[in-house]
Amino acid sequence: MKIGYFGGDWHLGCVAIFEQHGHNISHIFVNGIMPYNKQLRTYADKHNIPLSTTKPTKAQLDQLVNEGMDCIFSVEYPWLVPEVADHVYTINVHPTLLPFGRGPTPIIWILKQYKDKAGVTFHKLAKEFDKGDIIYQQPIIVDEEENWESLLMKLHLKIPVFLDQLLSNLKTLYVNASKQGVGSYWPKISLKDRLINWQCTIKEIDQLVRACGRFGVVADVAGKVLLVNNIKTASTDHQYVIGELIKEDDETYVIAVSDGIAILMKRNIIERLNIS
Repeated sequence: MKIGYFGGDWHLGCVAIFEQHGHNISHIFVNGIMPYNKQLRTYADKHNIPLSTTKPTKAQLDQLVNEGMDCIFSVEYPWLVPEVADHVYTINVHPTLLPFGRGPTPIIWILKQYKDKAGVTFHKLAKEFDKGDIIYQQPIIVDEEENWESLLMKLHLKIPVFLDQLLSNLKTLYVNASKQGVGSYWPKISLKDRLINWQCTIKEIDQLVRACGRFGVVADVAGKVLLVNNIKTASTDHQYVIGELIKEDDETYVIAVSDGIAILMKRNIIERLNIS
């Protein structure tokens, strides 16, 4: 097959899987000239593969199909890919067990409250994001102490493995793809979704911090609203009012929580916010 590949560097291993199965990458699409697609752009240049950096149009894809492109593969690509002729294989990768977890930030939601919906789904492209027929899917186990970075790495390792399994029986799986049920849509995570409630237990606070990873959580510290990551907690008895700033020095904020303390290192503050 001639593959139109839509994506970035994080899942570049999928390119190697297509090559192992004897397929050719005939065109690469990235969303602009970005640091996170530098390796893919270098790959395109090295192998003389045409590269597009702007949102694809239907006319452009129809032309590529007429020139022999017979599969569209999309992974971590932010733009909706226009529909093409029915004979073309169209495959998108989504990091949940669809139909559950449609939406733009599923990894955070999985770690916040939907661990049983973690997985990888290969589905056909459709007129709406994440709604195409399911071709193949596999679950991923989420550990008790999983965080955003570790789950992302699991996806990085597993998606090429699952793609290999899919390509080994693509025609049959594609023909027998199943319609999605009602499922669920998880909206984009907002700053308010990332706000720490000091009334929560340290276990709940730790879970939110792990879920948001490098993007940080929002913490109200004595009236200062901060975007911060890598918060540490400890279980201990205290007599302070929940949410009270117990201690501040040049390096640290310490806040009272319901069953212990939360420690914010000032070096981990990403920015000060103004949200209502």
